[in-house]
Amino acid sequence: MNAGKSRPRQVAHLTSRYHGTAPGPGEEEAFRAWSKFYGRTSGSLHGGGAEDEASTRCLVSDFLAHVEHLLLDLPALAPLLVSLARNEMPSSADAAAVAAIHQPRAIRWFFANAVSPAWLDLVNTNRLLPEAGRWPAQPYLQRVAQGDPQRVLEWLAEHRGAFTGADPAVLAGFLRVAGAIGGSSAPEVRTVVRKDGTVETLWRHLVVWLVDVPVGERDVDWVEVAKRVLLYVVDHSAGQYWELQAQLTDLQRAAYGPDGAREAAVVRAVRGAMNAVVEAAVDFEAEQAGLDMADDLRQVVSADDFGSSATRIAVRARLDFARNEFQHGVTLAERTTGWPDLPGPSRWADRVLAAHLLETVPQQHDDSEAPQSWLTAARSLLTRLGDVKMIGADTVDLVAAALNRCPPDALPAVEAELAQGLGAAPTGPALDAGRRALADWDVPAPQGWDTVWSLSPVLPAPVLAPWQPVVDTVTDLIGPAPAKPLPRFRFAPYLDTLTAAAQDLAPVATNQGAPSAAALLLDRQRTGSLSLDYARIVLGRLVATDPALWATDVPSVAAGLADPALQQAYLAALRPPLTADPCPLPDHEATTRAVIAALWDLLSAPGVGASVQLEAQLTLCLALSEAWTHRIDLGDIAVTFTAWLETAVTAWTEPTTSEADPLSAAHQNIGGLALDALIRHGLTFVYAPAELTVAVETLLDRILDEGNDDRALAVIGHHLPALIQHAPRWVDRHQAALFNLDNAVSPAVLGINSQRSIRPEGMRILQRLDPVKLAVYLGRTSGDGTNNATLWPYCAALLLAKPATLGGRPEFLALLAARDGGPAAISRLLGEAERLLPRTATPENAADVEQGVDLWRDVLALDVPGSSGHLHGAGNFAHAAALDDAVWLDLTAQTLERTTDITHITAVARRATRRPDLEAAHHVLAVLVAATNPGDSTIASFHAAEIEKAGITLWQTSQPGTPGRTELGQALARHHDFLEGAVEE
Repeated sequence: MNAGKSRPRQVAHLTSRYHGTAPGPGEEEAFRAWSKFYGRTSGSLHGGGAEDEASTRCLVSDFLAHVEHLLLDLPALAPLLVSLARNEMPSSADAAAVAAIHQPRAIRWFFANAVSPAWLDLVNTNRLLPEAGRWPAQPYLQRVAQGDPQRVLEWLAEHRGAFTGADPAVLAGFLRVAGAIGGSSAPEVRTVVRKDGTVETLWRHLVVWLVDVPVGERDVDWVEVAKRVLLYVVDHSAGQYWELQAQLTDLQRAAYGPDGAREAAVVRAVRGAMNAVVEAAVDFEAEQAGLDMADDLRQVVSADDFGSSATRIAVRARLDFARNEFQHGVTLAERTTGWPDLPGPSRWADRVLAAHLLETVPQQHDDSEAPQSWLTAARSLLTRLGDVKMIGADTVDLVAAALNRCPPDALPAVEAELAQGLGAAPTGPALDAGRRALADWDVPAPQGWDTVWSLSPVLPAPVLAPWQPVVDTVTDLIGPAPAKPLPRFRFAPYLDTLTAAAQDLAPVATNQGAPSAAALLLDRQRTGSLSLDYARIVLGRLVATDPALWATDVPSVAAGLADPALQQAYLAALRPPLTADPCPLPDHEATTRAVIAALWDLLSAPGVGASVQLEAQLTLCLALSEAWTHRIDLGDIAVTFTAWLETAVTAWTEPTTSEADPLSAAHQNIGGLALDALIRHGLTFVYAPAELTVAVETLLDRILDEGNDDRALAVIGHHLPALIQHAPRWVDRHQAALFNLDNAVSPAVLGINSQRSIRPEGMRILQRLDPVKLAVYLGRTSGDGTNNATLWPYCAALLLAKPATLGGRPEFLALLAARDGGPAAISRLLGEAERLLPRTATPENAADVEQGVDLWRDVLALDVPGSSGHLHGAGNFAHAAALDDAVWLDLTAQTLERTTDITHITAVARRATRRPDLEAAHHVLAVLVAATNPGDSTIASFHAAEIEKAGITLWQTSQPGTPGRTELGQALARHHDFLEGAVEE
């Protein structure tokens, strides 16, 4: 007997071990059958059993079915599960088959796909109830509810206790089922949300349920759930203003629709919910003060507005609801039920009531209830005007409206109430003390003075008369009160100082000339209306706007600016138009000479600050480089410039190897820019048969011989393509130093990387490199962050088109694979090669495409023990549109046999779906489906979902019997529960 009871525990352990998921109550029900098997077989074996042959056969059949459920994986069970799920009229025998299911994955799939409502009565209740943290039957119940909501609602009510305090994931599923049922599920949802913490964890799911319930089905229970959700959102409103406003609008629709008012109980419930939300939103003094200080509570509030808050949104929603009730004939007393008691100490409540009164002014002027109750409420507010902290436009309009609607015979009483509300006007010493306080900005203004001044345009003469001295005093200080108070915060176009100054000076330059505008700018800088930094920025904008105008007379403009800092900024601003192609200046050469001469004069001038001098030197180096690049002859003064540049280079060069980007470091220093300018001069102004000017050649020889300044070597490398072309003998003489790949910085590599695209100049450098040393260098740098380094596409291009230069493609790849970092380098070259292939297939580029195929095949043929990283970049070929699909699939399949860690894996999966007629396509996706693990990261989950989608698409579009289709279907069933793929065709 004890052994019989232990069988379910043993089976539960085996199920969890084999299938990786802990069984739930439904599976435990199935496990109890093993006790029956034990008892009956034990009786037969030991005597005492009275089983006939038919009973024994039935027992054995049932036993074998349970063994299958225990041991077979999901694809093997697919035929049974699919037939059960698709069965529209299941029997008790089918129910027994469902009861025998041992695997949680299997029952989850069954409920996700079962179509017959009859299962609700046939399946054991334990199968339908939620488990700890999951509810497998939820999709099924949701589907049944769409066709028979009452039946599922009764089931939920019967098993209400199973959802009390359930896991949030279960309750989220419960709300999806409730959403399919509709408004009649509100009592059940209300029961669920009563438990503390439920709304906090499920409020987004609850919002979806609330919105999905049709307006006509929203009852008191629905309103109660909506109120609970709104109260939570109000307490956690940061960043949720749009949700709060949308939910408040939805709540109001439950009370009044296009056809009029709903049931009275629902209207009262909505009114109470609105009041509760406002009470929660205005629970603290800060929120109340915000309403006190509001400009006008009648303003429309949008969640997207500047300065919006939960308080303003909630109050505006209550005002909208109260106005809606007024339009439906609800009395003032009834529609303001639950509002803060008035009269009372709350100024914000007075402001809210005033806004409501102004939005609901009755049309009639008679003695009926509506206008009389309106006037009574307005008059009560007038008696408390002195408590209003700030007069807004709504307060002014309320005073005017109350006076306007007041019958003539009652006007004296209203004026007396208004005077009572404002309090006694100060006179004598009190008035004098108030005036002194008003003149002293450090002393608070006397109470009530601002209120009376703001209301003065609408106050009747008898009320205003005693306060007139106060109004006159305030008017003398800040002017007369506006007809309506202006908003505290107003949006106005902002014109910044820089833009304004540029707009002022541009017409001066156009009408009077750039020198006049320069002199005016200098005057503004010296008088302090523009700081020096702002003046330099404005000058740069002016030059950029009309470079031709400002380049017409460079010496005069420079003289007009006078200040060395402004002169430097002006001359630097002329460089971009000088280097533009095409140049916008009418005389490029003359302007270039003028800028260089002005810069030289600036450097020679006395009293120039160190920072300005440094900037001028940088600008001069750049200007000289551009001038000599365009072969502009500067005349005899060029000797002076070259001597100055040589001095700068000599002072700059020193042993250094610590720069991450030596070329950028060089171009940020005077010496580096000077060396750049000298090389350009040495190549441009040399006389044959010499290749370089003597001074430049001597300087470069010294730098290469010393070989210890990476920055200077980087500058030489930057010019190496030009040196190879124009100074080949000098390059041959320094072959070892220029093309040495052992150093951290190689002039050759820098020369290649300085090319923006693959050009013959860069290829000439690459072909001079030793293949063995190149392989070592590529392996050493394959993991660097230099993703945009041009060297890699150059090497890939050489491997594709001229592999013999590297000693042969297979030979170079084998050489590279044997080096440290070699597999990663090969992967990178493979990816770069794909980017170089043609985008479309034509007869003219067929050979180029074939070169890419040959490279891929050569990489596949490599023997790299213990590593498959060299194939990582093969995924890039999914984007090689010119590559034939059949060839691509064959090579991709071979690649995936070695590794599934390839680039662009989702693109590979999507491209494979294009050929449902090919076995290789099915094989590729079968491997990817089996290899992909969703993992914990968002990217991994995305990859898994995309591969699953591609696999299902290919399986569904391919014809039964296609080679590889069965393999793909089995993989989809095993890894993604797509059991249709495992059913025999």
